[in-house]
Amino acid sequence: MTQRESSRTAYVQLIEVLERYTQIYRGLIQTAEEKRQLLVRSQDHELRELAARENEWLAEFSQCEKLRKQAAVKLQETVGQKVDEEASLSDLQLILENEEQANQLRMIQQQLQQLAKQLHDLNERNQALLQQSMVLIHDLRDSLVGRPAESEYVYENPKAASTGIKRQSGIDFRT
Repeated sequence: MTQRESSRTAYVQLIEVLERYTQIYRGLIQTAEEKRQLLVRSQDHELRELAARENEWLAEFSQCEKLRKQAAVKLQETVGQKVDEEASLSDLQLILENEEQANQLRMIQQQLQQLAKQLHDLNERNQALLQQSMVLIHDLRDSLVGRPAESEYVYENPKAASTGIKRQSGIDFRT
């Protein structure tokens, strides 16, 4: 196999891995959107099932990362570059002699960045929903059984000065 053919093969392997990343991100985004709906509806059983599915996506993501590193190393070797397992997609674009390949790699990189940002934003919204749910649960419990003394939450050294920090309620139940 010639150097050009080896380089082409390594490039194709890298593109295939990156396309798989795209599929994984889309799956994680779909999972995050479903999670938001389940959080809003407080469907705990379905949330556990969804978390299991999300863990499968994340395991596949880890495997994909190993394959990406292998493809990047192979590509670097075939073009005679010093091998760097941690080479970014931007670094790999610079070593490609074929401008069309570099452009395709750049487009996939941009697509992955957009998908990663979308997933990040969805996960932040879901995190905020979870925090709001926890505040609501604590406040509802406190309204039903009364607010426990702070000492029931945290150990306080009786000889130490009080910090004065108290848990804030998220809802004002006074009428």
